[in-house]
Amino acid sequence: MSKSKNEADQLREGTRVLVHGEAAYLWIQDYNGLVFTMGTVIRTPKPTDKKVLVILDMLGDKWDVVTTVRRTALKIARQPSAKEGDAHVHA
Repeated sequence: MSKSKNEADQLREGTRVLVHGEAAYLWIQDYNGLVFTMGTVIRTPKPTDKKVLVILDMLGDKWDVVTTVRRTALKIARQPSAKEGDAHVHA
């Protein structure tokens, strides 16, 4: 496993993540090609979840795309602050 247990546990609502790689590797449905974008976790995943619900800043020529992404492929870019953690992210 390439991710540390601690990093996987840090994924929570509002966390900014870097998403990059082939769509098939990322388990993104209905899109083929390379992905390189930022996103925000919409719902805190359970420890057993293999996919995470995120809103991607851009996917292809579309902005603000809601999709699920393979949990182990996400790279944490920034954690929400305590103040941001109180605000909910809505799609």
